[in-house]
Amino acid sequence: MLLSKNFRYFGGNGYEIEKFTALKVFVSRLAQGHRVKLLPAVRIELNNLKADVWAQFPKKKVLGTPGDAKSKLACNKSQGAGCLL
Repeated sequence: MLLSKNFRYFGGNGYEIEKFTALKVFVSRLAQGHRVKLLPAVRIELNNLKADVWAQFPKKKVLGTPGDAKSKLACNKSQGAGCLL
């Protein structure tokens, strides 16, 4: 569920995070459904990643197509509703 009007969606394309080394290590260790406490270095790199992406795509929010076929289901966009899949 998306609860923001200020987002960037990469879909199946992803985004290159090679220059964010602490973030890359953090993401490689994530497991589904686990809560995490961000280390200061990871938090800083997430903020830097956001700044980079927003500077590169200041207006465009959807930057890729969904990687999952189920995600292509129609949403009720006319009333501002999102999709729950």
